[in-house]
Amino acid sequence: MKVAPGNWKTVENTVYQLNYFNHNRWYFHVQPGWTDEDERTSEEELKAVARLAAAAPKLLEALQWYIEIDEVDNSEGNAFWLEGKAQAEAAVAAALGETDGN
Repeated sequence: MKVAPGNWKTVENTVYQLNYFNHNRWYFHVQPGWTDEDERTSEEELKAVARLAAAAPKLLEALQWYIEIDEVDNSEGNAFWLEGKAQAEAAVAAALGETDGN
């Protein structure tokens, strides 16, 4: 499944995607809240969250590709690789709404 195909962009702490007419197809703005120390969330953190969100479609595609082509067998010596694949599968399932992500 392709989620909002095309490139997602960031400007400061806003994430958006343009349509064929160069208009916003959609956008969202990462709003500041409060840290555990009762301080406002920093602009650096807001921008980092926006960059991560903008990279999400490419990360999802990369994980789906890895899961599809991975040929590691279930032998005992491959536990490290199998755990990595299980984590990738869980992340994809959460991204596609198949689990609650916890």
